[in-house]
Formats: sequence, structure tokens, C-alpha cells
Amino acid sequence: MARPKRRTHASVSQRNKPQRDWFPLSAFAGTFGGFLLAYIAAEGVYYLRPHPFHWGVAAIGGILGYVLGMGWDFMQKHRQTS
Repeated sequence: MARPKRRTHASVSQRNKPQRDWFPLSAFAGTFGGFLLAYIAAEGVYYLRPHPFHWGVAAIGGILGYVLGMGWDFMQKHRQTS
């Protein structure tokens, strides 16, 4: 007896959606630049404090850089389509 074909849960409209770029070059540059700038700034401000403060501030700077980079990429793509 032949097995019936398995149905996938994804509908046809979901399969035909274009893939979004979740880490474009501008987001990468923003993450790297934000991390580096925040780390250097934290190194100056928290010079005598424990070292984990530097990494925490740098992580926040990297996240902020990623968000700004994604916003920049969104604006560039939006400007091209209009």
C-alpha cells in the first residue's frame, strides 16, 4: 500500500513570500560600530569600576547600532520603492 503524501502546514501564500534580510550590511556595520564606540566610551567612564560594566554597555551599544542599522536599511529600501 502506498503512503499518502504529507501535507505541510504552510499555506501557498506563506511559501511565496519573499525572504526578508534580517542582517543587512548596514545593520552589521551599526552593530559593530555601536559596540566598539560604546565599549570605548564605557572604558573612559567606568575606568575604575569592574570590567563587566564595559561589556554590558558595549552590548547595549551593539543592540542600539543594530536597530539604527535596520532603520537605515528600511529607509533606503523605502526610498527606492517610492
